[in-house]
Amino acid sequence: KYNGDDPGPLEDEDPVEGFWGSGNFDGLCRKANMTTTSDPRLYCKHTVPHPYFLLGPVKEEIMQLDPPIVLWHDFVTQAEVDEIIETAKPSLKRAMIRNPDTGILEPAPYRVTKNVWFPDDLTNL
Repeated sequence: KYNGDDPGPLEDEDPVEGFWGSGNFDGLCRKANMTTTSDPRLYCKHTVPHPYFLLGPVKEEIMQLDPPIVLWHDFVTQAEVDEIIETAKPSLKRAMIRNPDTGILEPAPYRVTKNVWFPDDLTNL
């Protein structure tokens, strides 16, 4: 969810052709907290996206029809979120790109994300 502190696109950024470069992605992402006019086609429901959820369906909110945007509520518990964060903290590394001239992985000033890969058996989650 956009919280107002997320960095915007860089001024000298060269947009990529197509959907992702047209600003649609950023615009849709940043509309997450905006209120819109009432539309009866936008509603909430319980859904079973996978047999795992037969006993506990997911609370799904249809946010937008075209392109489709849905929000799943209460998908993970706060305790699970906290465990994921605490497990990730010691291993977080700055996202890298490969320098096209040298072929060496290095940080880029326009990439501010940090990431970590979890092996499947790292936690009980």
